[in-house]
Amino acid sequence: EIMMIFPDIYLLSGFPFQLHQNVYGIDFPEENRMVLIDTGLDETDRRQIQETMKIWGLEKRRISDVFLTHAHFDHAGNAFWFEKNGARIWAGEADAASIENGDEHTIAFAYGKKFPVCQKVERLKDGEKISLSDSCELICFHTPGHTAGSMCYELVGKGEKVLFTGDFMQAGEEDGSARLGIRVDPGYSYKEYLSAVRKMMKVESKAVLPGHFRPYLKPASWLMQAAYREMLVNREKYKD
Repeated sequence: EIMMIFPDIYLLSGFPFQLHQNVYGIDFPEENRMVLIDTGLDETDRRQIQETMKIWGLEKRRISDVFLTHAHFDHAGNAFWFEKNGARIWAGEADAASIENGDEHTIAFAYGKKFPVCQKVERLKDGEKISLSDSCELICFHTPGHTAGSMCYELVGKGEKVLFTGDFMQAGEEDGSARLGIRVDPGYSYKEYLSAVRKMMKVESKAVLPGHFRPYLKPASWLMQAAYREMLVNREKYKD
């Protein structure tokens, strides 16, 4: 199961490869470059990214930019490597410093190894629009809760409106259910999470590409509504 999810949008590492964290690539063939959403954890993910790119004939692509959904090791662990190879690294402003200094918000304690830091992370604000090409932009949504600086990125262009959500939101096992990011970060906040979910219920993306588990190829608002209900019904489970 090797996945091109939409034209020029690839799942490069993650669940079909028996790896827990998803890494996505947005291809710009005319410029021979790719933009990554998250990077995976370590060399295993890195090798899978390269392997998948080779399968699709993309191994000559330059990785120009990496947009991190948050600072956790399993999503940002390879960012230093892509930076070393010329990519610009972007993250939400409240998580960026953690990626540069490897503090507790990278949750390195869960992996028993030191987080490999980046030299310079570009800080992103809520509502910021980053132009990826003439016809393609990323809209940044600050969605705190799972981490203080969690970001969702809406890709507008390539005929699509697709939302990359990292750990902020994933689809559940049953049809129509939602899974939230776990309470592992010292910066976790139920109150912020709930209000971020409410804000994201208005976003009109037609699909959600999450940081773990399967893509959700239905309107993002449906998943956010399910998540809001889940957080209220089972609030004891999510309260900090």
